[in-house]
Amino acid sequence: MMSNTLLQWKWLRGMVVLGLAVAIGLAAGCGRTESPEEEADAEVAVDPEQVEQELAALEHRFGMYYDGEADGERLLADLAEFVERHPDRYEARRLYAQTLQLAQQSEQAYEQFVAAVELKPDDVELRLLVGDTAMQMREYETAQRHYSQAVDIKPRDARLRVRLAQSLIEQQRYDEARMILLREAIPLDSSLYSAHVALSDLYARQNKVDLAIGQIDRALELLPASDTGRAILYTRRKGALLRRTNRPGDALATLRDLPVEHHLRIDVAQDMADCWAMLGQPERAARHFELILSRDPSDDLAAAEAANWHLKAGQYGEARRRIEQLRDINPRSSALPTLERTLAQMTEE
Repeated sequence: MMSNTLLQWKWLRGMVVLGLAVAIGLAAGCGRTESPEEEADAEVAVDPEQVEQELAALEHRFGMYYDGEADGERLLADLAEFVERHPDRYEARRLYAQTLQLAQQSEQAYEQFVAAVELKPDDVELRLLVGDTAMQMREYETAQRHYSQAVDIKPRDARLRVRLAQSLIEQQRYDEARMILLREAIPLDSSLYSAHVALSDLYARQNKVDLAIGQIDRALELLPASDTGRAILYTRRKGALLRRTNRPGDALATLRDLPVEHHLRIDVAQDMADCWAMLGQPERAARHFELILSRDPSDDLAAAEAANWHLKAGQYGEARRRIEQLRDINPRSSALPTLERTLAQMTEE
């Protein structure tokens, strides 16, 4: 049997627990029951500063994802959840759309860009993003509509007219595009290199190759010296146009005008190799890729190209060695089966 003292202690403990429960209940309810409207207001109450901090953190993560340093799937999930909680934040929808673009989900990106534009219809940059996404989706008439709306908002911005012309070029409406570029965009800003790039593309599609070369030359003249990426791209375009007119020597000279370090880029080297092939010198292409491979023995693309051009030059022993090297570097290379099959066919003949 329990002692009286122990029974009293258990009773006191029970009363204390009961008292605490009642006190907690009163504190939580403040002595009254909230109405449904008050409960709803409590649920939607947000701290504006906290929302801004959360959005800034998502923007930072987007930058990391852009640089290949963050998990895209997790970022997309968090952005979707943020947009659901704050559907009126156009910046969040824009960020969500840009992340979807990086994840190659263009249709979903387009939907989010459109939603952002509806929230901020006078934002020209947003309309450009919508138009650019439509261009990626090959919805050229849709892109044209968005670019036209951007021009209406900011008629003195020449680059908007260049975008509009590009959407017309893709629809093969060449005369309209040319008029916009020559009579509107360039007079508004004669230093706009992108207008000359668009004209070059237009003339090339019309098989007016010399005019196309002249326009890409003008674009290169206007291009800022710091824009190395576009300088390489436009130089390669000029080289391709020169090869198209059966001028491989001039094309090769054009590519060689690039700084020497760019000659070792795979894309530039491939263009140079095409020039050597047209000049009947495939062995020079092979040696060039050998040079790239010597600088980086782990470069599977260089190994594959070296083997390919050795085969074209009839240098089967060198080709076999490069194929073996390619197998060591990357046994899953998609180029391996074709190279091995070609080598076997050529050595059997």
